[in-house]
This record gives sequence, C-alpha cells and structure tokens, in this order.
Amino acid sequence: MKKTGEEVVVQKLKKESLPAGTAFIKTRNTLPVTLETQLTKRDLLAKATAGGQLASGSAVTEDDYQVISAVAADTSISTRLQVSWPRALAAFKKNPLLGGGPSSITESSDGDYFRWIGETGALGTVLFLSIIAVVLKGIYAVRNKISEEGRYLIIGLIFGTFGLLINAVLIDVFEASKVAYLFWTLLGVFSGMAMLPEKQIKNV
Repeated sequence: MKKTGEEVVVQKLKKESLPAGTAFIKTRNTLPVTLETQLTKRDLLAKATAGGQLASGSAVTEDDYQVISAVAADTSISTRLQVSWPRALAAFKKNPLLGGGPSSITESSDGDYFRWIGETGALGTVLFLSIIAVVLKGIYAVRNKISEEGRYLIIGLIFGTFGLLINAVLIDVFEASKVAYLFWTLLGVFSGMAMLPEKQIKNV
C-alpha cells in the first residue's frame, strides 16, 4: 500500500452514542402500551385532527401506531468532528500565523477552511479569501459597462463563487481539480475583461 503520510485514526464514535430519532410505525398492539407512548400517540392524533388530516369517520385509532426509536450512524460527520477538523486545529495551534505548510496535514481535511488554517495559518487564509474578494470586486465594478448578457454572466460567477465558499465548509472544493481549473480560468477570463479599455469592453 502506498504511504501518503496520512495517519490512520480509529473511530471512537459508536452508533449507540449518537442521538436517537423518533418514528411512528403502523402496528396492531404488538408491544405493550406504556403511559409515555400512549401520551405521544394521543398528541399525534390530536395534531392530525386539528390539521384536518383525519376525517370524522376514519378507522385510524390510537392503537394503530406506536413509537419506536432508531439510530443512524453518520460516519462522514463523525470523521470530521473526531479526526479531520481536530487535526487541522492542532496544526493551527502550533503555528497560528503560517500554519504547518502545504499538504502538511493529510490528503484531505474535509473542509477547506480547516485546511487553510491548518496548512497556511491565519495569514494564508486571509490572503486567499482576500484575493478572491478583490478579483470579484473588480469584475463586479464593470457590470454596467457591458451588455446585459455579460452582466448575467458576472452575476452567475459571483453567486457561483459564494456557493463554492459555502460548499468549502464540508469539502476541500478549491483543491479539487474538477473545480479549480474551471474556477480560476473563469476568474482569469473575467479579470482580463474587466481590464479592457472602455471602448472595447462595451462590445463584450
């Protein structure tokens, strides 16, 4: 197996420690009815009746439903909370200003913001976001100098960038080749357009 520098950490979170969810299943008195389930079913039926979901002649009764608890393990979130993000924060604490350096954490941090603060520190994170903000500001400034179709493209680019920034909370989206090549190419093309002379930019 090829070593990439990634440390294998045993997952500590078990399904039993996750919060349980509540659901209602149809049944016919297969389990003993307790006071708690009786009150829950009564509350459910009262809400349904108030909402007009049950007709006066409905055959549904309290005994038709019972409450069950279910647990669904989310390994994706638990891995982020227990492994990826704490590892990035630990790297940030060692060098808050500059971080640990590119690719010093692992192949993936499951969140660009954690990757940035862990690998490039506060300085690198602020500079990266500032570059994007400055470029978008320059592009947005010429929106009234171009055609209506061009304005739509600029608005699409800006909102698309905000979408990527939201997506970056849980994914290393800016490091993904499928995104990075297209994103920076578009920023470069639109930046070049924004720097055109006023006579030429009107034709865009």
